[in-house]
Amino acid sequence: MSLITCPDCQSQISDAALTCIKCGRPMQIKAAQSNVVVTEGFIPPRSLSFVEAIDTCFRKYAVFSGRASRSEFWYFFLFGIIMGVLTDLIDSMMGYIVFGPSSAISMLVFFIPNLAVATRRLHDTNRSGWRQLWIFTFIGAFFILYWLTQKGDQQTNSHD
Repeated sequence: MSLITCPDCQSQISDAALTCIKCGRPMQIKAAQSNVVVTEGFIPPRSLSFVEAIDTCFRKYAVFSGRASRSEFWYFFLFGIIMGVLTDLIDSMMGYIVFGPSSAISMLVFFIPNLAVATRRLHDTNRSGWRQLWIFTFIGAFFILYWLTQKGDQQTNSHD
């Protein structure tokens, strides 16, 4: 038995595993007598805990392909808000009134993973990640918010 690398979480697992032990991603299984790859039915992304969501989003720092569950997106969003409040408190203790160095660093650290997880979340609802640009219009922001809260597709879609 040999080891393979999970494309989502990069952990080493057995090539005979049906799913990744760490992230739950369904794996492709090679048939015993042939080189045909058999894929089990589509399994939507599973719900993640708060810590798992943060870990996953930072491991997939700039991964814009695939899907993200609602829990992954919203827990990471909540974590970003908590970190923003904490960095604002740190900046205010250092004497900055509006925007200080900790806030700037926090924004830089969270910018790309926020874009990536939002793109994957939109992919889960079978929409292009480029639709995030709609946020720059007043009406488009409501559509984006609605799509981010929608339940994901239960079948394969064009972003798998």
